[in-house]
Amino acid sequence: MSWRVRNSRPPASVLAATMCTLVACSTPPPSSPAQRAADAAITARVQAALAAQPSLFAKDIVVSVQDGVVNLSGMAWSDDDIQTAGRVAGSVPGVKGVDNQVGLESAQVGR
Repeated sequence: MSWRVRNSRPPASVLAATMCTLVACSTPPPSSPAQRAADAAITARVQAALAAQPSLFAKDIVVSVQDGVVNLSGMAWSDDDIQTAGRVAGSVPGVKGVDNQVGLESAQVGR
C-alpha cells in the first residue's frame, strides 16, 4: 500500500490548536487584585503628576499601568514634552519602569 500526500499543509484544526497553545503560553498570568489596585493607584498618581506640569499639555497623553510598568501613549506637541512625560512618570513612587510610546503631534492641523 502506498501513501501519497496531496497537500503537505497540516489540517486547519492542528494549526488552530497550535496557535491557541502559543497564545496561552505567551500571555502573562492575570494580576492579583492587590496588584490591580496598586496599578490603579500608580495610574492616578502619574496622571496627577503629568497634569501638575505647567509646561506640559498632558490631555492627549494616555497612561496605563501593568504590574508597576507605566505605558504612555497618545500625542505631544514637542520632543521635550515627550521626554518630560517619561521623566515625570518615572519619578512617581511605585513605578518600576516606563514604556514611553507618546508620538509627536503634527504641526499641520486641519489637513
